[in-house]
Amino acid sequence: MKKIKFLSLIAIASLTVTGCFNFSDFKVPNSVAVKTTAAEYNFTVVDLQDSDLLAKNFNIAEMLNNQMGSGEESGEQNSENNSPKMDMYIYNPNNAADRLQMAMRMSLQEIKLDFSEYFKNTDLTSSLKGMDIPEKTIAIPEVKKAGEETLQIADMNDRVNSLLKFAGKVSETEQDITIDFDEDYGFDLLKYKTGAIVFRKLTVQEIKNGFPALYDSLDPTTKLLIEQWGDQIQTESIPDGTKVIVKYTDPEDPENGMTKEAVFANGEAELSLDEFEFHSTGTSIKFENFGEESSDPYSSFTTTIAAKFFFAEVKAGSKLELAQGVSYKEPISLDIQNQVIEIQATDIKSCVIDEGLIKVGIEQPEGWSLGLNYNITLSQKDDFDEDVELITLTQDDEENGKELEDLALRFDNIAISGSASIVLDNSSIAFDNLPKFTYDLEIKKLAEAVVVMSDSFKLDPVSMTQELPSEVLQYIKSIKWDPSGIAIKYTNTLPDGNDIKLIVSSNFLGLERKTYTVKTGVSDEEKIEILCGENWPTPLGNGAGEFNSIDFNAEIDLENFDKDDNTLTIYNIEAGRDGIERDGITKEPYKISMKIEPIFNWNTVSINASVANKGDTVNTGVNLGSMLGDNEIFKMFSDKIELSKVPLYLYCDLPELLSGDLSFNGTIKAYLADKDNEEVILDDTEVYFLAKQETDGSYSPDTLVPCQEPEIVTNDAGELTTVFTTSSVNIPEDAMAKIVNKSLKNSNGVLCMDYSLGVTSENKETIDITSAQFDELKNNSEPTVIKISAVVVVPFEFNVTADEGIDIDFASLMNMGKDSENSDDANGNNESGENNNNDSSEKDLLGRSGEDSTLDSISQYLEAIDTIGVTLDITKIPLKADGIQFVIDLDGKERTVDGTTRGTKFREETFTLPKDDFEVSVKDILETNPLVPTYGLKIPKGNFYFLRDMNISLNAKLKIKTKDDCLIPIPFGGKDSDSQSEEN
Repeated sequence: MKKIKFLSLIAIASLTVTGCFNFSDFKVPNSVAVKTTAAEYNFTVVDLQDSDLLAKNFNIAEMLNNQMGSGEESGEQNSENNSPKMDMYIYNPNNAADRLQMAMRMSLQEIKLDFSEYFKNTDLTSSLKGMDIPEKTIAIPEVKKAGEETLQIADMNDRVNSLLKFAGKVSETEQDITIDFDEDYGFDLLKYKTGAIVFRKLTVQEIKNGFPALYDSLDPTTKLLIEQWGDQIQTESIPDGTKVIVKYTDPEDPENGMTKEAVFANGEAELSLDEFEFHSTGTSIKFENFGEESSDPYSSFTTTIAAKFFFAEVKAGSKLELAQGVSYKEPISLDIQNQVIEIQATDIKSCVIDEGLIKVGIEQPEGWSLGLNYNITLSQKDDFDEDVELITLTQDDEENGKELEDLALRFDNIAISGSASIVLDNSSIAFDNLPKFTYDLEIKKLAEAVVVMSDSFKLDPVSMTQELPSEVLQYIKSIKWDPSGIAIKYTNTLPDGNDIKLIVSSNFLGLERKTYTVKTGVSDEEKIEILCGENWPTPLGNGAGEFNSIDFNAEIDLENFDKDDNTLTIYNIEAGRDGIERDGITKEPYKISMKIEPIFNWNTVSINASVANKGDTVNTGVNLGSMLGDNEIFKMFSDKIELSKVPLYLYCDLPELLSGDLSFNGTIKAYLADKDNEEVILDDTEVYFLAKQETDGSYSPDTLVPCQEPEIVTNDAGELTTVFTTSSVNIPEDAMAKIVNKSLKNSNGVLCMDYSLGVTSENKETIDITSAQFDELKNNSEPTVIKISAVVVVPFEFNVTADEGIDIDFASLMNMGKDSENSDDANGNNESGENNNNDSSEKDLLGRSGEDSTLDSISQYLEAIDTIGVTLDITKIPLKADGIQFVIDLDGKERTVDGTTRGTKFREETFTLPKDDFEVSVKDILETNPLVPTYGLKIPKGNFYFLRDMNISLNAKLKIKTKDDCLIPIPFGGKDSDSQSEEN
């Protein structure tokens, strides 16, 4: 949809007519006269309220901060070569400056009167810290271990059961048999829990070999048959169905007894022993239903002996509850399986025992009577996981144990193993109460222990020679010391025999090589000082007998420290020093620690009263042209401006006690140097700030008057707020400006400061300062440093050198954002109906197309326009100047608000312009198509400066007013009506 055009608005307004008419008399005219009504139309030329595009170019302070960092140190002063330090800031004196400034502070020379500070910053401090012994806690546990093990005798039942076996002869006439278990059997009573005894026949060979009494009871004929027929002769089996009855009768109480019985089957009878007792006396055996004997036992062909012999023995696995009066002559072997005695302590690798005892034994149950032999071994694993025997004990050591003196072992678990043998002699055995192996180990004291130290435990010796700082040698002739050297703070709770020795020497402080002992038994931190004598003199310099460096040698002597393993061997150690309470007593672990610090207490310093000048060059790295090179505003006029002033302030702080004896003299100059070679001076920029010019044109040193530098203070934004007003030298403000202005036009140059300064005295060779005088300075808050510094302030205050002045083209700056997004339609108008001219396209401010390009097409409407003017509202711009003008070019003819022709001006004190109108030619405006205004500021030849506040607030509108009651003919009908009509 097309925008409604300006003149069409007038036509629409004319449709309101007065009076009545007759449609039948109506004729279409070729044109009608429209009566106008007064109206006002506004078209925005520019609106720079909070414009990001302009703020980007005007915010010079932010740009400088990004390049240099406010207050950022560009070089640290080196105490060894006294190379200067430079700090750069945005300068805002008293936090109240309205204009933009930059400041550079340079420390040219600095001599601290507290000369001990020089030595605190030497490598000696860090080297001594490397000798420190970090606190080490050594916990020695109590080694008091006891334990026992029940010895499981796996075959004890079988061994005792083997005592219960017997044989006999039974017949029809001898069926009741009494067995007398005499002492040869080896028991008085066998009481069973479970089990059985098995009866069977006894063979001829068993009779011959094992039961000679039974064999002797045979008649001679039977014996002859056995001899002749040998193995062919067999004893006769006890018939199946025969009952065997075993009965015990208490001789002292015949009514009290017990009976068990069994019946033969398949040649055997198995009689239960569950809850049954076999006594050595009072036990009888009876056979019933025995059957008949052979009628002809001696037939020549008889192969069976008629008499029936039986044999009885306990079945394997039968369980005894009690055995009394047992005598078992064959030794019984017992194994003692790897008992473990736990010995553990953090960081203790190994030890040698000074006092300790180990006892072992085999505890016999009540009623047992043992013949005991054993061999017990204590062992440990070595580093290769091999068992190493420590000690062996036998039954001979059971009563007193074995001393462990001089026994070396790893501080780790001890394994116990061994074997024993027992012989039972008339013993009473309760099978639920077996023998026990016992041990009891106690270590009371260690002759020595190997302790694993921390990784930081290095004990590296210090052997250093460090050159003195150049300013010390330059300015100091000699130093007298109060006692100085090193201080040792230490803790050493180890017992006697664990001394720490310290070996120290220093020619600089007159300390001869000597060994100092750090004693033991110190629980609270104590201090040892190894110091030179009172008023020890140290002459400084490079001559014979003078010192130009500090020498110091120190080492900690721990003979038993193994660097490879990082272990320390300590001696005479008491067990139980682990911080654990026992019997109401707590013994703390051992501790060792050591901290070594240097002590430099100077008494008197003799300062050279006349010292050759010392020179250096400060390359600031500053080129104002490069720093502002990316700023579009400066690009517009950098060749037409120059800084009007660049103040330089020189300061020489000299303590009052030296002011009558010492002064400084020398030369200081500044210049623009080639950035790749600071010795090459560019553009004839060399300027001397401190020097005497001789008649031949050369420069010689001049005196620098003491003047204390104000305290350097910055605000939260890092801006320098110190006010600089006075200086040691009166320097014209335009002297440094000359150099900096050259840098605006020569991007290859950097600002350099070159100086050569020295101390002088008219009547003294040396001047003594005592530490007491120095302390007085500090107490009175007076300077304690001889210091020379320079401060360069660069105000962004310029002279316009071009006769025609300079222009700041806002439209051009705004057009740099032409690629940014905007909401304009095709005619350059935004949704508010106002023209937005913030891009570079050729859009007519009035929204006209090309067909309106001639004055003839609109000349008939000129009478309807009363005035065309510009409404201007400027409340804030980021610079200030005399005679500054706002320039707007609507039609190719410069229109300015200059304070004379329109009655409006910038108020000098605030740079504000009241909202007002000024008129322009109606004809000039309407015949210019496209109407594309340009606008900006014109600064005349003279002075201007940038403000710290970089915000912009500027609004300009084109205002068109129409007349009231003016008749304007417009096409309406007839033959010209089509060509003259316009689409609304």
